[in-house]
Amino acid sequence: MSDDQQIALKAGEGNWLTARVPIKKDGMYHVAAIEQGENVRMSEDYFIEARKDTPPPLKFRDPDRRQSKSDRRGDDRGQREDDFGLNDMSLHYSVNGGPEK
Repeated sequence: MSDDQQIALKAGEGNWLTARVPIKKDGMYHVAAIEQGENVRMSEDYFIEARKDTPPPLKFRDPDRRQSKSDRRGDDRGQREDDFGLNDMSLHYSVNGGPEK
């Protein structure tokens, strides 16, 4: 890391090595190995930009009123995106104070 901190890699499944890197501020990192007690650089420097995670923007479109309800049921009328990745989206709603669906 840019402050000379070293983070050890941990063995994962198969031939994977992993590490958790806390991102608290902008900085740089590179990958290195320790060979016979010496640091051997294995990559160029990579820049890390620390960004605050923001809620994903969601957009909903009105259904086409000409379609029957059965035709609209499976439609994807929502658009979603996120700067860090979004796995799923669900819509919960209530009509006139009724039970949540």
